[in-house]
Amino acid sequence: MTLNFRALPTTLAVAVAGLSTAALAQDSLPNTRINGYVELEYLDGDFDGQTFLLGDVDLSMGLPGGGFGFDLGLHAIVTEDDDLSALYGAATYTMGAHKIAVGVPRSAYDSLNAMPAIGGNRTFDLQLTELNGGLTEYFYLLDIGDTPYGLRYDGGFGNLAVAASAHWFEGEDVDSQAIAFRYSLPSSGFSILGDAERFNIGDADITTTRIGAEADFGQYKGGLSYFNRDPDGSSHIDGTETWFSYLPTDRITVTGTALNTNVFDVYGLSLQYGLPVGDSFPGGAYAQIGAIDGRDTDTVYDLSVGFEF
Repeated sequence: MTLNFRALPTTLAVAVAGLSTAALAQDSLPNTRINGYVELEYLDGDFDGQTFLLGDVDLSMGLPGGGFGFDLGLHAIVTEDDDLSALYGAATYTMGAHKIAVGVPRSAYDSLNAMPAIGGNRTFDLQLTELNGGLTEYFYLLDIGDTPYGLRYDGGFGNLAVAASAHWFEGEDVDSQAIAFRYSLPSSGFSILGDAERFNIGDADITTTRIGAEADFGQYKGGLSYFNRDPDGSSHIDGTETWFSYLPTDRITVTGTALNTNVFDVYGLSLQYGLPVGDSFPGGAYAQIGAIDGRDTDTVYDLSVGFEF
């Protein structure tokens, strides 16, 4: 599988235009935020080399002081065989630390979890969604179902951040509900987090729950969580997610990651180097190398360049 170069110019043009517009908006409007990444990723191992263009971007705009606004988001993967994309958009209303979104918002599941991709490999990490990730956005991205309309609430209560969402897939007997929380212990660098998702497709329910903790001491960061997935009528899946990052300089990040389950184990190691960019951009460019291996898994190497903000 190689990159679809016929689609690449259009995709990059849209990405660059979106980043430029968002950067200008962020400078001129105080209640504007952009986050996400655009990445070109090359994978190699016991197979022919594969190249992917990936992007996952969110833009939130609103009036100073709160009130009405909107959220836009795009998750896309460009390959030679397929171009997958999921477009999000919602009208929002913000009151202080509380925000309501109606339309096609993101799911609350995974929204407050900071675990990096296994071995820095975003493509492989997406495939692991079938084990422990949020199924609402995965279902939408893979075009298994139609548009998931819904609503979402985000709130802040001091050191506690919470999120909740509900979605209904257009023209499908599919719906989902998700909740998430993150509590930052005052002056400690530690956070406790958790989330849950109920995904209903036809007569089958798939329930996923997770609880964990993370620590951020500047040069050292890490986290550990336990998850459990109960598919209706099938054997359950449970396991742990572990990650640790060391930043020897302000440009270099070395990260170890692991996903250990009752059916699958995978480990990853990555090194990311931050590239210098102009002060007008809202994020930073990077180059990365990484590797993953595990039970019943051949070693896969990753080389990528991207922009994260």
